[in-house]
Order: sequence, then structure tokens, then C-alpha cells
Amino acid sequence: YFIVNYPTCDLKVICAGKPDLAMSDSSDLREEATAVVKQYIEHGRGAESSAKVYSDSGAKYDQYMEVLNYNAPRKTAEIVAELLKDNFGAKILDVGAGTGLAGAELVKLGYKNLDAVDAAEGLLSVAKQRQIYDKVVCQFVGNEKLLFDNDTYDLALSCGALQENHLPLEAFQDIIRVVKSGGYIVTVFREEAEKVPWYKEGVVAYMTGLEKEGLWKLHLRTTFPNCIADKDGLALVHGVL
Repeated sequence: YFIVNYPTCDLKVICAGKPDLAMSDSSDLREEATAVVKQYIEHGRGAESSAKVYSDSGAKYDQYMEVLNYNAPRKTAEIVAELLKDNFGAKILDVGAGTGLAGAELVKLGYKNLDAVDAAEGLLSVAKQRQIYDKVVCQFVGNEKLLFDNDTYDLALSCGALQENHLPLEAFQDIIRVVKSGGYIVTVFREEAEKVPWYKEGVVAYMTGLEKEGLWKLHLRTTFPNCIADKDGLALVHGVL
């Protein structure tokens, strides 16, 4: 028996003595996942339409990310752990939390004081099932002021939330608002998304501008392999001033 476990939906594919069938199913799922991800980041789609595609695919999202070898959540959690060390009570905001993949990795490491915000209700419904977040808020970050008080969090993170049709760069000013002085903002995404049309001047150029304004300071910049589907990732850590 060949049993494939998908962590959030408890789906089991059992192929008695038929490994070729299991391989075929995996290949089909990868093709399906690739096609859906292309819709997420299709140029010209816009944030609201992209959020709807996310919501509609929420039930299978974790399966898609698994078959595409989505490594960004694990990398994000590793960076957060390096920053917070044994401060397991630190208050953390997961921006663009999706189904809670990054949050789940943080919980494994002992960090459990988490809140989540995302624009796709279909993804957040899965995140709620994990029961790892204290607050779960559905809103378009950047388009609307975050529903959190100033200086609430020790750290905010966004994992995979910078892409075409995704988090607007203007959102970072509001994220900075809700993070305490001396806290951190961790941003992890596919390196090639740094220059997509959605971000005009580029992600790094905009973030450098915020540093010149005295809002935060770059603490760490690193690249890593296999962010998703063999694409390299970029991780940026800023300290809030």
C-alpha cells in the first residue's frame, strides 16, 4: 500500500500495488497546482480577483504547496526563531497568513502567540481549523488600515505575500505601525517577484526609501534555494525604529 497524507484535509490516496498510479496522481496534482498558481500571479488580474482564486482553491491549497515543494514557511520560521530565540511568548502577526503554513511551522518551534490577517476567506477558513491563531482577520492589507493597535507586536512576518496582485508595498507603513520599536518585520518571497510590474520601482527600492525616512533599518538580507517549485527565495529582515 502506498499512502500519501496531506496534513490539513486528512486525504489519503491508497494505491494497492500500483505505484505508477500514485506517480500519475502526483504529476496531475503538480500540473493542477502550477496552473492555479499562475492564476494567482497573472498580470492584470488585480488583488480582488486573485483573492477570489485563492479562496476558491482553499480546500486544496496545502496540497498544491506540498507538491510544489513550498519551502518558504519553514525558512520564515527558522529566521523568526533566530531573532526571537527563547522568547516564546512574543506576540507575532502573520500578514498574508493564507492557510497558516508559516504559523504552523512557528508553533512547531514553540511560538504560539500568533494573530493572522489575509484577504482570502477560503484560505483563512483552513487556518482557523489549525487552531493556532488567537485572532484571524480577513481584510486587504494596505487597502485598509490594519485592525490592530499601534505597537502591538514584537514581530510581523509575511511569507509568500509579495507577488503580482498581492500585498501592496504601501502596506508596510501600516505593518510598521503595529510593530513595537525594537521589533522586527520578516519578509520572505520568491526572489524574482522583487521586480514584477505590481511593484513598479521594485520591492527593495521601496523598502530602502522607508529606511531613509527613519521608519526601520535593514537587519538581514539573504537568498535561499527552493522557495517554491525550484525558484530561489529572498528573505529580508528589518528592525523597526
